[in-house]
Amino acid sequence: MWHAVNGMWRTWPAVGILIALAAGTAAGQPPASGVRVDRGALPSLHLPALGDIPAVLTQLEVEEGEAAKALAMDVNADGTADWLIESSDALCGTGGCPYILIDGRSGRRLGEFFGSPIVILEQRINGLPVVQAFAHLSVDSGTFTTSVFDGTSYQTVSSLLLKGDSVQGLFETLTRLPPATGADQPRH
Repeated sequence: MWHAVNGMWRTWPAVGILIALAAGTAAGQPPASGVRVDRGALPSLHLPALGDIPAVLTQLEVEEGEAAKALAMDVNADGTADWLIESSDALCGTGGCPYILIDGRSGRRLGEFFGSPIVILEQRINGLPVVQAFAHLSVDSGTFTTSVFDGTSYQTVSSLLLKGDSVQGLFETLTRLPPATGADQPRH
């Protein structure tokens, strides 16, 4: 259902994805496929000074000459590894960390995300995967966002406040996704 009453059209894709995640698990089916990026679990990589990368590393407070915590993964199926870069620990808090996704061929910034975990789904919109993030607000609450690629950059299409059992159910589903290791390649 797509309608633009008070901007509500933006929430429907994420509600559908969240329902699909929960329904698949409840029905005994596997959850949506993709990889889960947990805070601090990414390998350290030295990234080239290409396109937006130097500015992104500065924004994420990665010291000059230091390796960045990054996931190398061909998200746009162009045969070149793209990078999901995690910020320095100084920018992280109990809610999660900032991440920026970079196109590996051009060095162009594709999107920014915040939370822990970040989920890169195999479901694609405009050729790039749907990205979800959970930002903790407290032990049993947080904001679950869904972002999609609009052809130019990632846009948040929904942001849902989850509490209590909803958070527990989401994490039971997310823990079934494999953690990203840096060697992951999405199926195309």
